[in-house]
Amino acid sequence: MGRPVRIAHIGPAALPVGYAFGAAVERRMIDLAVAQQERGDDVLVISAALRTAEPRPPGPARELRVIDIACRLEQPLGDMELALRARAPLFVFDADVIHVHNSFTAAVCLAGVGGAKVLSFDHFMFRGSERPLVKAVYRRALRSFDLLMPTSEFSARAAAEYWSMPLTHYRVLHSGVNVERFYCDDTGGRRTPDGQLVIGYLGPLDDQAEAEILRGALQLVKTMHPQATLVVADPTVGVDVWDMVRSFDVCVIANRQEREIAAAQLLSAGTSVVCCDRGSLRGGSPGDAAALAEELIALCDERSCLARVAAAPAEARPFTWDAVAEQADGFYRELLS
Repeated sequence: MGRPVRIAHIGPAALPVGYAFGAAVERRMIDLAVAQQERGDDVLVISAALRTAEPRPPGPARELRVIDIACRLEQPLGDMELALRARAPLFVFDADVIHVHNSFTAAVCLAGVGGAKVLSFDHFMFRGSERPLVKAVYRRALRSFDLLMPTSEFSARAAAEYWSMPLTHYRVLHSGVNVERFYCDDTGGRRTPDGQLVIGYLGPLDDQAEAEILRGALQLVKTMHPQATLVVADPTVGVDVWDMVRSFDVCVIANRQEREIAAAQLLSAGTSVVCCDRGSLRGGSPGDAAALAEELIALCDERSCLARVAAAPAEARPFTWDAVAEQADGFYRELLS
């Protein structure tokens, strides 16, 4: 590890950081900033100010130096207002790196402020970008960043194609996960040899054809393992499903690209994961009830195999916030060298 890096984080103006109602991007900023500060880096977080006088509650954000900036404009102009109002404190802080999160015009707004400017993002089609003129403006704004860091390989490829920018302009920096919440013991397996097998499905199940595939697969599994049971956990309904997910021995995920982080969380919990390739139980591998059942039966037949596959917290280590902070540090130093 070299000398500490001075890092400033700034994101969108829609929500302040450190509050219970924050979205994924606000949590990503805080968790990464905390991990970097624990590494010894000098970290500053720029946040939109809450419009009421409610104090920031106890939590990780209270461990950080946070500057709250009042913004009056609505989105998407609010993001530009926050970046412009952040110029003064950023001049004072004199960052080595300004790490921007989901604020796609920030590099333009911060032109002239010192520090390499990098952008983390988890989506790549912005408001109005379907119009050619607006898309051209956004493309110019994106090219003002020194590095673009999508949160998945899928986002990197899709963004490179959509914005007609070479894939070499991108470095994947995953969103981290707090794997301690999901971690199992070192033995991996959690079931006794005669215990019930819990097969889970993670995601919405609105498509009748997919529901039939899942039902058919379970029927085939139960011919070999009558003790198997199916639990469906849908995280899109606004309910925390992760306590339920901890009980899964095997989990089926239909959309590997969209649920990459979920797969890491499941692996860190000691849960085997069966993924489909093309975002649907109807396409890719497994692509039908028989193929899905074959994958599940193979795991259920061989408990030692189930335990071996389940003992995969190492697969989740690249997604811990410490690992993400270390990876980000490598990207920063590459720019600063």
